[in-house]
Order: sequence, then structure tokens, then C-alpha cells
Amino acid sequence: MLSIKHLNPRTEHLERRAATCGLLFIAGSMNVVLSILFNTSQSGTVPWGLFVMAGGFAGYVFYKTRYYTRMLAHRRKAGGERLKPVIYSGGIR
Repeated sequence: MLSIKHLNPRTEHLERRAATCGLLFIAGSMNVVLSILFNTSQSGTVPWGLFVMAGGFAGYVFYKTRYYTRMLAHRRKAGGERLKPVIYSGGIR
């Protein structure tokens, strides 16, 4: 049986978006850590790193939630489609 990734390219798109947002979160957190460690000036890039980190985290949660709800809806739909031939053919054999 084909996986849902092969059936629907939109789920692949959601996975790629979640991965991209995860990378944004990692980049933002690395920016914050490195700015705190190595930047001695008062106007550092810490706030920008925090914004990128928060945006990456929010995007990751958003896209992973959409991905999992889509997978759950597909599984429910697929389960119902598997039962239709059994019901129409007169019951379980």
C-alpha cells in the first residue's frame, strides 16, 4: 500500500514547511546564544534572534499540527473506504 506521502503531495509540502520552521528555530537560538557569548556591545542581535526563534517555533507547531490532522483525516477516510466493499458485497466473508 502506498503511503500518504505518495498519495498527496500536500502532506510532503507540510512536512517541508515544518522542517524549514524547525531550522529557523535552531538558527534563531544559535543567534541568541552566540550573540550573548561573543557580542559585548549594548545593541546586539539578541532581539532579532528571539523573534526568529519564536517565529520558527510557532511555524513548526502550526505546520506539524496541520500535518498530523491531515494524516488523521486521511486514515479515517481510508478506513471508511476499506469497509465500503465489504458492506456492499453482502457482509464479511
